[in-house]
Amino acid sequence: MDGKKSTAQLREKIRNLKLKNQNLEKLILHRTYEFGKAKSTLEEQVTQRTLYLQEQKEQLQAITENVPGVVYQFYSNNNGEAGVHYVSPKLTEIFGIEFVEDGARFFQKFSENIHEKDQNIWFKSIHEAIKKQRPWKWKGRYINPSGEEIWFEGHSIPTVRKNEIIFDGIFIDITHKIKQETELRQAKEAVDTANKKLEQRVADRTAQLDQKTGRLRETNVALKILLEKREEDKRELEENVMFNVENLIYPFLEKLKMKCNEESQQTFLKSIQSNLDEITSSFAPNHKNYLSNLTPAQVQIANLIKQGQTTKEIASLLNLSPATIACHRQEIRRRLCLTNKKTNLQTALATIS
Repeated sequence: MDGKKSTAQLREKIRNLKLKNQNLEKLILHRTYEFGKAKSTLEEQVTQRTLYLQEQKEQLQAITENVPGVVYQFYSNNNGEAGVHYVSPKLTEIFGIEFVEDGARFFQKFSENIHEKDQNIWFKSIHEAIKKQRPWKWKGRYINPSGEEIWFEGHSIPTVRKNEIIFDGIFIDITHKIKQETELRQAKEAVDTANKKLEQRVADRTAQLDQKTGRLRETNVALKILLEKREEDKRELEENVMFNVENLIYPFLEKLKMKCNEESQQTFLKSIQSNLDEITSSFAPNHKNYLSNLTPAQVQIANLIKQGQTTKEIASLLNLSPATIACHRQEIRRRLCLTNKKTNLQTALATIS
């Protein structure tokens, strides 16, 4: 009985073990399926992430290659070492050198090519930016391997990490800009110099013209005074001549006419009087008072002539013969310097009045 019982128990145990084994195999198969599924999902995620990172890398590379400058990442660690983690391909195009993997060595080599007059400012600006952890900005000259001088600007922003400070930035070639500024400054200086010379020439010319103008003004004043004096002397001379002729010559002519009865003598006297009239006729415009030269009787007759009276009418009014009035008319014309002129006596008297 005991043997049968033990056999039955053993069989039961074997059956339970088989059942557990079956369940375990099912669990293993399920877990294997789930692991395979999770692995496929993970592999797909890794593939997508890899593609995304590759796309981002290509985009970043395209940006750094197309940026009009050299993109770089500078570092300075706690051990005092300074160097470059990354430099974009534009480095060769702008500066004419290649990037080397040893960042500290590359930085030292690049710094050696900074223009000797700018090196102190270069290192000082970098040390201050590292020490104060502030953005870095610099402008200076770089000598490339061919000996060409390049002007460039540097800009970067710091980021502090555990053991180092990182500066992400860009170098921009400003050689053409500096050249244009230099040419513009030189052109401006040339224009300023030319303007100053022109202004000085204008000032000198103006001073000369002012001086000449002053002399001309003085000359004009002197000429005006001389002309006025000449006119005054001329008027005085004419008045003296007229006075002498009328007072020293004409009275004697009248007396001679009365004493000389011969026709030839009268002819000579008339010629003398006619010539004197001709000489003094040009003095008429400058004579001050023409009627003052007439006798009272001549003034009376001249007034009647001015009123439009004829010779006969005047003779009748004054109880004189027409011949006497005609003689007075002739004498009035002579004294008014109208002899041998076609001027109407009545018109001349009206104008004189």
